[in-house]
Amino acid sequence: MIGVILNDCVQATYKMIKEYEENEDRKCTLRSSIWKYRDGKWKMIFHQGTLVPRENLDKGKQ
Repeated sequence: MIGVILNDCVQATYKMIKEYEENEDRKCTLRSSIWKYRDGKWKMIFHQGTLVPRENLDKGKQ
């Protein structure tokens, strides 16, 4: 999802699921990045990833 903070600043949020071997668990993270438009280009000025248990992500799906 992209949210506008200011005309030249946006926040991108997304979920990332990293698949491993069949017998291992999947790692899930919630990601957030803030992008600023400078000198004719979008540049990332902040990024955060938070590891979350898989079952917490599945609770919202119904």
